[in-house]
Amino acid sequence: MKVGKIYVLGVRRRPDVSKVGMTTGDVDDRVGALQTGNPDEIYAHTVFTLYDTPLGDVKDVERFCHRLLTDYRMKGEWFNIAPEDAAAIINEELQAKPEKEGLGLFGWLAIIIAIWFFFSIW
Repeated sequence: MKVGKIYVLGVRRRPDVSKVGMTTGDVDDRVGALQTGNPDEIYAHTVFTLYDTPLGDVKDVERFCHRLLTDYRMKGEWFNIAPEDAAAIINEELQAKPEKEGLGLFGWLAIIIAIWFFFSIW
C-alpha cells in the first residue's frame, strides 16, 4: 500500500539549491503550489515512492532525509546542495536502512516490481 512520496526538487537558475519534502498527493501539484510566487522555475528532480514498510510513516522518513542533509540546510526544507547530490545521499541511506530494519523501501519496491512483472507476462 502506497503511503506517500519523498521528493527532491531543483531550481533551474540555482543548480546548487534543493528542496526535500513529502506529499501524500501528486508531486506535480506540490511543485505547482511552490511555483506560485516564485520567479525561478522549480522542477521535480527525484521522487521516492514509499510503501507500507518498516521505515515508518512518510513524515518520519522525511525527517530522516532532512537530518541527512543538516550540514546543507539553508532554511526549512531548502538545502544548499545540488538536487542530484541530495538525491544520491538519500538514495544511498534509504538503501542502507534495510540492513538495519527489515526489507526497507527498496527491498519492498523490488518485490512489488517482481510481482508486477510476473503477473504482467501471464
